[in-house]
Amino acid sequence: MRIRLNIDSGINRIRLCDPTGGYATAGLVMGATAIAGGYAAYGQRRAAKSQKAYNDYEASLLDTQAVLERRTAERNKSIITANAAEESKILGQQTAKLKGKQTASAAASGLGGGSVTTADIAADTITTEALDQAAIRYNADMQSWSVEEDAKNNEWALKNKANLYRKAGKNAVTAGNIAAMGTLLNTATSVASASYYPRYK
Repeated sequence: MRIRLNIDSGINRIRLCDPTGGYATAGLVMGATAIAGGYAAYGQRRAAKSQKAYNDYEASLLDTQAVLERRTAERNKSIITANAAEESKILGQQTAKLKGKQTASAAASGLGGGSVTTADIAADTITTEALDQAAIRYNADMQSWSVEEDAKNNEWALKNKANLYRKAGKNAVTAGNIAAMGTLLNTATSVASASYYPRYK
C-alpha cells in the first residue's frame, strides 16, 4: 500500500493509492476514527469526574467550616453565660458588703434596725441589685442571641454553598457523559461512513 500526500490550494489532502481497491484504506480510516473518538470520549468523562472530585472537595471544606462555625458559637455562648454568672456573683458580693456597711453606718448614727430610714435604704439597695442582676441577664441573653443568629446565618450560607458545589459536580458528570455519548455516536457515524469510502484503483 502506498499513501501519497498532496497539497492543493493550501489545504492538506490525502490521496490514497490503494491496490486493494480501497478496502485497506477504509479499514485504516475506520480504525483511526474509532481510536480518536474513543480517546476523546474518555477524556470528556475523565475531565467531568475530575471536576466533580474538585467540587466535592470544596464542598467538604465548607461542611467543615459550618461545623466549626457551630462549635465556635456554642463556645462563645458558654463564655458569655460564664461571664454573666461571674458578674452576677460579684454584684451579689458587692451588694452584701454594701448592706453591711449601711447597717453599721445606721447603727453608728443611732438609727435602729427597725427604723423607716434604715428599711428604706435596705429596700433601695435590694431593688438596685435586682435591677442590675436583671440587666446582666438581659445583656447576656442578647449577646447569646446575637451569636446564635450569626452562627445560623453563616451555617446556612456555608451549607448552601456546599450543596451548590455538589450539584455542580453532579451536573458536570452528567454533561460529561452526554458529551462522551455524543462523541461516540459521531464516531460510530463516521466509521459507518468510512465503510463506503470510495475505492481507488
